[in-house]
Amino acid sequence: VLDRTPPHLLSEIILVDDYSDDVGLGRELLELPKVKLVRNQKRQGLIRSRVFGVDQSRGKAILFLDSHCEVNMRWAEPLLQEIELNPKAIVSPVLDSIDMNTFEYQEGAEDVRGGFDWSLTFRWDYMTESMISQRVDSTSPIMTPTIAGGIYAISRKWFKDLGQYDMGQDIWGGENLELSFRAWMCGGVLKIIPCSRVGHVFRLDHPYTFPDGAGTTYYRNLRRVVEVWLDEYKRYFYQIRKQIQGLDYGDIESRKELRMKLQCRTFKWYLDTVYPELHVPNRQNATYGYFKQQHMCLATTTERTIVALIRLKPCHEMNHAHKKKAMANDTGMTIVVYEITEYTKRRKWAIVGGTLIRLYDFCLTLDNYHATKTQAVNLQSCRNNDPRQAWEYLKTGQLKHRISHMCLDGKQQTSAGREDTLATASCSNSSSQYWQFTNLD
Repeated sequence: VLDRTPPHLLSEIILVDDYSDDVGLGRELLELPKVKLVRNQKRQGLIRSRVFGVDQSRGKAILFLDSHCEVNMRWAEPLLQEIELNPKAIVSPVLDSIDMNTFEYQEGAEDVRGGFDWSLTFRWDYMTESMISQRVDSTSPIMTPTIAGGIYAISRKWFKDLGQYDMGQDIWGGENLELSFRAWMCGGVLKIIPCSRVGHVFRLDHPYTFPDGAGTTYYRNLRRVVEVWLDEYKRYFYQIRKQIQGLDYGDIESRKELRMKLQCRTFKWYLDTVYPELHVPNRQNATYGYFKQQHMCLATTTERTIVALIRLKPCHEMNHAHKKKAMANDTGMTIVVYEITEYTKRRKWAIVGGTLIRLYDFCLTLDNYHATKTQAVNLQSCRNNDPRQAWEYLKTGQLKHRISHMCLDGKQQTSAGREDTLATASCSNSSSQYWQFTNLD
């Protein structure tokens, strides 16, 4: 930070020690210019520690960084310029990846923005063609529904006026979505600035403990977000997170009062205006079941932050209960445990509105739908009116893409990184294109 930030733009670097076991941790860094070390008197967690750090600051703008980051050249200027143009903007750099084992710096994707699904799990969404075409050039800021959380810049005054963080949230989890919803709904804007890049070590687990357990803390934090900001749409969250409905989430009256004080808009406004691409579930317009070819069923292989691959899997394996392993994403560790009934219910595919083919909150996607030859098919975040996700289940049993007029083929596979995923082929009478849909409603 010291080497790659113009001195006249850098007022101070505040390091927050969250009551580490080693009381001398970080003291050697005080020999560096502009470095200030703040030590909590008891364990507070990441969320409250950031607020305490801001309380010790004096700069006009605040740039939050995780400790496991490396800023790139000319990283600060584009962020600060955007805040100068719009004091109510929260701006994030493009996040590059630093390998946790070798510390190799790897370029991150530039055509993604922050999103989430109805379990309130943060994810990266690819930009649609219309979004890309509306940009002046590749350096234009990207409007983003959410930010990843740990790395962003904001006006000090706007951070205070907006209500900082929810101090009722504990340790880590959900604070990025809470801030994202609050910023958009209460008069602000979130942007990703492509000219700013910061490297981040994406770890597989947390290097610290949660006094009440990671899952309990994370879900309690999410419930606070849901109960304050999601309005009537919270039912979609609880349809997925049924097991946490009785979990105590504490007093949220001060956050509700903040929402009223700031005259914030509704969550419906947020969905309609900021994130219209997010598919809102509608059971009345969906048919649930399995896609089968003899004893093989259509299934997902690897679930990823952005993309999940698809393949055929023995149908009997689809009927057994399953405990998901904890999976790391770009906000840290998300722990999801399904009971048997919840798991089997959510394993069903859904034909939605005769167009979307959905599994979980992901939809069948053909990225290169203009092509007339075999193309890979995968699962991505469901979006309304996305031509890549426009399918039709024909009476002949074929799954035909409405734009490319190609059909999903059970024998056609193509490489997607280290794994294979199913692909399209020219529609034919081949048995590998016949998908029996078993309705389980």
